[in-house]
Amino acid sequence: MPKRPYRAKVKGCYECSQRRLNCDRGVPECLKCITKGLKCSGLGVRHRFSSGVASRGHCIGKTMEEAYPHMKKNARSSIYRPQELPEQNLGNSLAEQNPATTPQETSPFSPLQLVHIDQADPFQASDRALQVCYDLPILWGSSDGYDAFSSPDMESHPVNLVDTGNTFPPFGDGSFTPNGVLILPPPHPDHVPAWKRRLLLHFSENIAGEMIACDGPHNGWRRFVLPMADRDELVMDAVLAVSLFHGPQAPHDQPATDRPEQDHYARAIQGLQKRSQLGDCDRADQHSILLTILLLLTAVMVNGSSDFPILFNMLQSAIDAIGGDMGLGSGGIAEFLVRQIRKLKVYAAPLLSEDAGINIISSEAEVDKMFECLNHCVQNNPQHSKSLELVPGLVRQACEIYLNQVAFDSHTPVTPQVRARRVVESIRRVQRFIDTFEAFPENAPGKQVLIWACFVAASDCRLAEHKEFFSNFFLDNYARSKFKNLTMGLGTLRKIWARKPDERWTVLLPQPKIFVM
Repeated sequence: MPKRPYRAKVKGCYECSQRRLNCDRGVPECLKCITKGLKCSGLGVRHRFSSGVASRGHCIGKTMEEAYPHMKKNARSSIYRPQELPEQNLGNSLAEQNPATTPQETSPFSPLQLVHIDQADPFQASDRALQVCYDLPILWGSSDGYDAFSSPDMESHPVNLVDTGNTFPPFGDGSFTPNGVLILPPPHPDHVPAWKRRLLLHFSENIAGEMIACDGPHNGWRRFVLPMADRDELVMDAVLAVSLFHGPQAPHDQPATDRPEQDHYARAIQGLQKRSQLGDCDRADQHSILLTILLLLTAVMVNGSSDFPILFNMLQSAIDAIGGDMGLGSGGIAEFLVRQIRKLKVYAAPLLSEDAGINIISSEAEVDKMFECLNHCVQNNPQHSKSLELVPGLVRQACEIYLNQVAFDSHTPVTPQVRARRVVESIRRVQRFIDTFEAFPENAPGKQVLIWACFVAASDCRLAEHKEFFSNFFLDNYARSKFKNLTMGLGTLRKIWARKPDERWTVLLPQPKIFVM
């Protein structure tokens, strides 16, 4: 028997060797350690009892800062320096902006760092799509045996830029981070592990830009969510859940207990239950709660879960317990929350029930308020104002299409002439919507916020060419964003197109319990 040829052993990380696994040699941490939640030591030389020291040469016994003092100096030039930021008053505190808020004594938090997106590690954690459904909504303000947690007051502290000598003003004012950079915690392993930083980066690169019409420094999904996640573990769990749901699909044979997104999604729900005493929470805690619910609603958009009605009712109950969206106070975070809540209120209504859709969409005041988020984008991106000005018209056309369908009474017998006239009018409305949509510049931003309007308009389609147009729109958006609510929404449209002639599609929209926007 010939001798087996020698094959050199591929060495991996220490943790995989202890578990007798073939390491995938991922850097800076291997995927197998990330999946199990272990802190991977990487592929470099492993030093026992002395972390972060050199093994040979003149650097023996020295840390990286001591051995390479010039690296700290050179690192300054690689960090983006904002050139045209408005003058800020760095002395503003939360007490000046909102006297009703009482800051609590907390340990000093670490500064936030501006990191170039193109210099950060690529996302490597695998996603395992999961749907965790909670049948019992949270009753805000009711006693459930938990004490309300207090979170650090974010808006009362300035944020320092690491190694730049500059200072960011409090989050509550009108300042913003420059384009092309990402707010992330500093790279201290004991503060935020590398796998969490990759998930935060994945959220910033792939999720935040999909939530508003035009991405940029003003994007609160990046500017407020990531710093809040660094301060509050409740928000962090929600962000991690969204990123994990959005990643590569998990193997079908993997048990649900080994899926990390289940842990973060469930922990976020449990954290909301523990803070259900909204009346005892300070303003920062209230912001964290609402921000977490918004993130969970984003999660059901990403994974297409049917938890959408429960989460939205949770959001509405929390807003009512606070005293309405005007009870959120002032400052950047409060204004961001108000804009998002008013927008989601209109988008969610027809997907919850036909009655809710009629009440909200028929209200001109509610529809007008939903465009505050769009106006905020236009103010910060005047170069795209011409294309973004098309969005309100398309949304209003979708509302008109919805209300015309609601007006159709399926129980009242109609003559063939009346039925034919309604069909012709329906085709004209959809064609007008498509013509307006095609006036959108090819590479202009903003088409991603027209998903809800296209979903409503497509529901009224009768011609094959119109159905093909909207099918391509949803498939193109899914190819870009990978949000599973788009493919599930397309499946809902195909069921609507196959409905009975006397059946209103406005009744069918809420049945899948998915959030399409």
